[in-house]
This record gives sequence, structure tokens and C-alpha cells, in this order.
Amino acid sequence: MKTKKNGAIELLRILGASFIVLYHHQQGTKIDFLPIAFCGGKFNFARFVELFFLISGYLLYKHVDDIREDSSLIEFGEKRIIRFFPMLSITVIAEFILRKISSIVVGGVTYSFGVFDLLVNALGLQQLGIFETRAVNQPTWFLSVLIFCIILFFASTKAAKKRNVNPYSFYVIFVILASAIITYKWNTLFLNIFIARGLFSFFFGIILGKYLYNVKASKYELGLAVFPISFVLLTWLKPGWLQTGNDFLYTLMMWIPILIFAVRWNPKFLSENRTISMLGAASFSVYLWNEPLACLRGILVKTDGLRIDTVGFMIIFFIVNWLVGIASYLYLETPINKFIRNRLSQKCNQQQDEIQN
Repeated sequence: MKTKKNGAIELLRILGASFIVLYHHQQGTKIDFLPIAFCGGKFNFARFVELFFLISGYLLYKHVDDIREDSSLIEFGEKRIIRFFPMLSITVIAEFILRKISSIVVGGVTYSFGVFDLLVNALGLQQLGIFETRAVNQPTWFLSVLIFCIILFFASTKAAKKRNVNPYSFYVIFVILASAIITYKWNTLFLNIFIARGLFSFFFGIILGKYLYNVKASKYELGLAVFPISFVLLTWLKPGWLQTGNDFLYTLMMWIPILIFAVRWNPKFLSENRTISMLGAASFSVYLWNEPLACLRGILVKTDGLRIDTVGFMIIFFIVNWLVGIASYLYLETPINKFIRNRLSQKCNQQQDEIQN
């Protein structure tokens, strides 16, 4: 099932990456900017990650029918998983080096990360509970969990097809399982809060995809606006009400209604806007380069006495982060992924020639 790029969803990605950059800047500098606090405020801007999971699940919905009993994870993952690893590895290595410079050269203290930490993080295995390691580029936990969700999606869908079971029964089970993990704070192999955040939103996205693709838009859907509006008002007026349940209430009350509006309301000028499309694609690199740049910011503070406790610096850092992300997308991510696609295409053609011969 082929679909055009949704400009409204690309805009959500741009906004999500932007707010997470601002959140991490305040988190790293421990500076408060009133009246809006991107970190530590009434609204948790870090929960835009749940929106990313939800969008990923929604976009993968159209591949449910593509997975058959004889489908191969390698073939499925070539297009949907392998593309993550180049930028994941590059940004992890970059931060590994910058942290070493910050610790040893600038700080004069022992470096706390080892080669094993580097390998586990570069392979996206840091959040699964398999290894006891520290996060090198902490925001990449999202990719670690997303890759796990995609593999679980493939395996469960294939198993359902083999047993002639409705795959959505598995997706609902994963959503319920995630709710239990979050509620009871489980922390073990493949069962922890970070994985639960991904499972809940990702598989809800797939279920939402089935609804949006198969049910016609209705004027009654406009009533869903009451949920994000009420949610924002509640976080503003009663900040303590989210002490429990915030790991899934952001998805249920904020992101699901907003994604429905983005899918149903997809103005032509957004979908045909090349700048929006490019920035949406670049938001992935913006997200990944955020912490390495923050590490570089810390080095400059220690060596040059750079003043970071101003709104002006926050704006400059935000712009630099986006410029680096755009450059990375254009000159690293795109050429590398093009090379990978070409190699995979050549491999596929060779295999077809061998079968014919």
C-alpha cells in the first residue's frame, strides 16, 4: 500500500525534535526560563518521544499484510532497520570521543566509558536489559527500543499468520503488557519502563493505523480535540495529577487525537512543501546529534568560560543543532543510506540471477 508523504506528520516530527532539543538543553544546563520550562515544567516535553513511537507504528501499519508465513526478518529489516545503524553508530562514536576529551583532557578525571559500552550503544542494544552498560548517547535509547518494537512487530505478525490468528490480538496484548510494566515498574530483560513506553505507543500506532485506513473521516472526530485541550489545562492547573500514569496518558490524551487530526487534516500546501519534507526527514539527525553537541557545549564552557545561562544562547544552540542535523542528513545520512540501498539491490539481483541460472 503506497501513500504520499503526509506534510502534517512531517511537521509533527519537526516540532517534536525541536522541543526535545530545547528540553535536553535545559536538562543539561539546569537553567530555568520562565514562563515556559521545557524541562521540569508542568508539561513534560520529553514525552514527544511517545509521539515518535506512535507515528512509527502508524506508518508500519500498511506492512501488516506484506508479512507472510514465509517472510524473512532479514528481508523485512533491510529497509526498515538497517537504515538506523549508520547514524546511530556515528553519533555514539562522536559522543564517546567528546566525552573522553571532556573527562580526561578538560576535566582531568578518569574516563568512565569502555569499549564494551561503545559497542553495545552503537548496535542499539543498550536499553533491552541484556547487558549492564551506560548510555553513551542517551537519546539513542529511542532507537534501541524502536528496533526492538519493529522486530517484535514482524515476529508476532508472522506467528499470527502461521497460526491463522488475527495479528491485532498480539498488538493489543503488547499494549496491555506495556501498561502493566509501567504500572508495576518492572525492570528486567526486555521488560522495563523505556521498552514499555515504546511498546505502548508503537503498537497503539499500528492499531490506530487500521482505524484511520479503514474508517472514513467523521465530523464527530472533531470532538477528540477536547482531550489534548483538557490534558494541557490539567497539567497547567493541577500539575500533581500526572504523578502516576504519565507514561501512557500523554499518548492517550495528547498524541493519538493529534495524530488523527494530522492524518485526516493534511493540507496540500504542507505535503507539497519541499522544505517541510526535508526538515521532517532531517529531524532524525537533529535528534541524534543533540547530545553530542551538548557534550561539545560542555567542553567549551570548561575551556572558554562560555556563558550558557541566557535565552540568547539557547536560541543559538537550537539553531546550531538544526544546522548540524540538516548537514548530517544531506551529506551523511542520505549518501550512506543510498549506498546501502544500492548494495542491497545488487545483492537481491545477484540472488535472482543465481535462482534463474
